Amino acid sequence: LQSADKPMLLTFDDIIRLRKRLENGLLRTGLLIYLDNIYNHYLSMPANERHSIVVRIGDNAEVYPEETTYLAKSRVIGDHNVILQRWNVYRHWHDFAVVRFLDIPWRRKSRRIIWRGVSTGDGERARFAEKYARHPNSGIDVGITNFVQHEKLNKEIMKPHCSVRKQLRYRYIICIEGNDVATALKWVLASNSVCFMKQPKCESWLRESRLRPGVHYVELNNDFSNLEKQYTWALAHEQECLQIVKNANEYMKQFRNPKHQERLSKKVFQDYVRKRHEQIQVSQ
Repeated sequence: LQSADKPMLLTFDDIIRLRKRLENGLLRTGLLIYLDNIYNHYLSMPANERHSIVVRIGDNAEVYPEETTYLAKSRVIGDHNVILQRWNVYRHWHDFAVVRFLDIPWRRKSRRIIWRGVSTGDGERARFAEKYARHPNSGIDVGITNFVQHEKLNKEIMKPHCSVRKQLRYRYIICIEGNDVATALKWVLASNSVCFMKQPKCESWLRESRLRPGVHYVELNNDFSNLEKQYTWALAHEQECLQIVKNANEYMKQFRNPKHQERLSKKVFQDYVRKRHEQIQVSQ
């Protein structure tokens, strides 16, 4: 798995062998989550139907020139060669599942706007932090919490980690895509706070492409140049913000039942495996 972030052909037996290699410390452990997801999806099928798949493991959402349809956790919006799966569930859906226990009412939240995150992605997060971490508007609270990529950046844009519980004390929360989607987006949309973000480039099981600016979130320019303007607008338009929160919460209701979502993901997986096998049989 030297190029696990690119589409690759795998069989059920490959998955079994790779899981054993991971358990023996021969591969990086981050892959085990995805291999376990794929293994469990395979187990939902009869043994004689566990045919080969093409899959991309990890967060690297790129458009590849190959025409092969493959499975992945995320995709560039509009790349219909990718079939989305609900994988790496704890990382991407745990905070969504518990946000209702951590959140507080709108009226008790600070009127400030916050973003915290690590420097993943193509440098966009770092550029955003460079622009706003030292902004003179005291209502804007922005900072990088850790340099996991782009380590040579200005350390002055760093700020302490801020837990989900603490971020929920703010009325306005910014979401920025990293290597693919913005992981925080799910819990932010399910909260009593307003999401601020650009129109997304990538989508996951959440189907970010279905979110509408001005309906589910406050839209930011691609270069984030209108952040202060949009923040000022939000401060002056509380009722409109509350409606956006209501719309976002309504959108997230469809994901509340994790068992149902898991069944859907397995059904998509099964349909893909069978369809791919049928196409191979026809071509032969």
